[in-house]
Amino acid sequence: MEAIFNDIVLGRDYPEPMIDLTVASQAARDRLWSYREQPQVKQHITAVLNRHVRPKAKRTSHRHDT
Repeated sequence: MEAIFNDIVLGRDYPEPMIDLTVASQAARDRLWSYREQPQVKQHITAVLNRHVRPKAKRTSHRHDT
């Protein structure tokens, strides 16, 4: 949209994108999601979810108020 307002033509005034963002994004998503099928990932999924996703139980304070 900025190109329209500034009278810029891709390929003439500014280089064309080096990659197709849609294709590259889909390839990256596919590659990342494919890791879920690997045995090492399946083995550690519970620990990963417990650490990063699942809420922690409330902890009591061990600090002494003075």
